[in-house]
Amino acid sequence: MNLELLRDVRNMIAANPSGFNMGTWVSDHLCGTTCCIAGHAYFLSVGRQPSVDTERSVYRATCIPRKASRCLRINHNQGMSLFFSHQWPESFLGDGILPSLEAAIELLDRLIDGRITLAEDGEWIGDLEYSHSPPAETPAETCEEQVEECVHSEAIA
Repeated sequence: MNLELLRDVRNMIAANPSGFNMGTWVSDHLCGTTCCIAGHAYFLSVGRQPSVDTERSVYRATCIPRKASRCLRINHNQGMSLFFSHQWPESFLGDGILPSLEAAIELLDRLIDGRITLAEDGEWIGDLEYSHSPPAETPAETCEEQVEECVHSEAIA
């Protein structure tokens, strides 16, 4: 597994939460372009800013995960387990359809430091128990409030 690229993906997601969405490979968003783990891995590895408009050729469900798997040096089964959050360990999913930003970062941290691994068949092995932290006391900013602060293109570069 390409741990350096995985670490870059983790750091990108942590530095730019509005640019992360496990529900889409890559899509345009009010605050800029959002990507899932596969989208970030692909675009970081090729050194380009993700954009739906300029990446029509790679914006196919079969293309980005395949290319991201290659960049991360993982096989198809491992990619499916990492890139499709419904195949994540249940404890990381919480009550929602998509995992929280914190859960995604924790999953990546555990992969990077070896507390969990992905077997060749895509099975998760290791410390799979994750308890979600309570919600923050202060309400999160809306995307409209963050528009001035969105610097997605600088974060990718």
